[in-house]
Amino acid sequence: FPATAPVKIAVGVNLEGQLVEADLSDPNTCHFLVGGTTGSGKSEFLRSLLLSLIIRHSPKHLKIALVDPKRVTFPEFEEMQWLYAPVVKESDRAIALMDELVTEMESRYQQFEKTGCADLTTYNQTSRQPLPRIVCIFDEYADFMTEKEIRTALELNIKRLGAKARAAGIHLIIATQRPEAKIVTPIIRSNLPGRVALRTASEADSKIILGGTETTAAYLLGKGDLLYQNAAKLQRLQSLLASNIQILST
Repeated sequence: FPATAPVKIAVGVNLEGQLVEADLSDPNTCHFLVGGTTGSGKSEFLRSLLLSLIIRHSPKHLKIALVDPKRVTFPEFEEMQWLYAPVVKESDRAIALMDELVTEMESRYQQFEKTGCADLTTYNQTSRQPLPRIVCIFDEYADFMTEKEIRTALELNIKRLGAKARAAGIHLIIATQRPEAKIVTPIIRSNLPGRVALRTASEADSKIILGGTETTAAYLLGKGDLLYQNAAKLQRLQSLLASNIQILST
């Protein structure tokens, strides 16, 4: 797709067999919180979401930042041309990556100001050198929340990116298998408007992801059965599954 094309992620297939996508330029789906317990299909959901991005957009128009503390979610993607930076596996590097994204966001706003553009889409329509969208996919966020100093630094950057990064074309997709109140704090929830809940370990975890009194995620079937929340609308979908992934590094 051209640089000006909307960047959409494949969320899943609905009960009618239709593909449901989320537009990352939409304020309601610009950043995502994804939660699901072991066996829910969370990792496969993230992998299929990532594939839906790279098959549509060239490395010139899209960059991917991957955070994989468990080191098993994105092995096939470690050499791909779309990488914004090497796959992050350590907490100190995760903080550095988020700092880099905040710096990039501020730099882009300065460029927009000079050219009189309001957002990345407008800028890319007028610029001879379009800027790529950047999607940061953060698997198992809970692994970085044990130390207070790391938690504080990450939360601050997520808050800054969540509040301002959409117009700059930078998007966060943060996932955890432990969507507990001490992990997914109000700061995180308020800055990640899009929600995907795969099967959760408890009704309380379901409420954390979907908000209010929504306990349905605790009773999903697992293996990619999910609830997708866009604004006030809740849809039940089946995640896509991609096996035997091979990606050319050149």
